[in-house]
Amino acid sequence: MQAASNPLAMLVQAQLEVSRRCADAVFSGTEKLDRMMIEAAQRAISNQLRLAKSLAANGNPGQAMSEPLGPSPAELSNYQTQFVQVLVEMQNDIGRSWQDYLQQLGAPVRDAAPADPGPTTDGHSVPDPVTGMFSLWQSAFQEAASLAQRNMDGARAAMESAGTSGADLAAAAARNASAALNGERRAKRKSA
Repeated sequence: MQAASNPLAMLVQAQLEVSRRCADAVFSGTEKLDRMMIEAAQRAISNQLRLAKSLAANGNPGQAMSEPLGPSPAELSNYQTQFVQVLVEMQNDIGRSWQDYLQQLGAPVRDAAPADPGPTTDGHSVPDPVTGMFSLWQSAFQEAASLAQRNMDGARAAMESAGTSGADLAAAAARNASAALNGERRAKRKSA
C-alpha cells in the first residue's frame, strides 16, 4: 500500500503507462501503413499479370496496352489520404496519452515534488521527467517514421521489380504472339 501513496512510484507508473500507450499507437499505425503498402503492391502486381495475360491471349499489344499500367490519379490520391489519416490517428493517440499522463500527475505529484531540486553533486541539474518522456516520444516517432520509410522503399522496389518483370513478360508474350502470327501468315502463303 505504501507504493501506491509514494509520489515517485506514481510518477514512474504513469510514465510506464504513457510509454506503453505511445508504443501501442506507433505499432498500430505502422501495422496500418504496412497493410496499405502490401495492398498497393498486390494491386500493382495484379495489374501487371492482367496485362501479361491480355497480351498472351490477344496477341495484339495495342489492344492490351489500352488499359492503364499504374494506379489512377484517384487511387494515388486515396493512398495519400489514407497515409495521412494513419499518421494523424497516430499523433492523436499519442497526444491523448500525454494529456492523460499530465492529468494523472495532477496536484498530488506536483505538491509532493520539491520546487527546485537544484544541481546534483556532479553539477548537472536533475532531469525533468516530462522532458525525458517528450524525448522518448520524439525518438519513438522518428523510429516509426524510419520504419515506414523503409517499408515504402521496400514496397517501391518490389513494385519496380514486378513492373520490370511484368514488362519483360509482356514483351515476351508480344514477341511470341507476333512470331505465331507471322508463322500463320507464312503457312497460309505456302498453302495458297
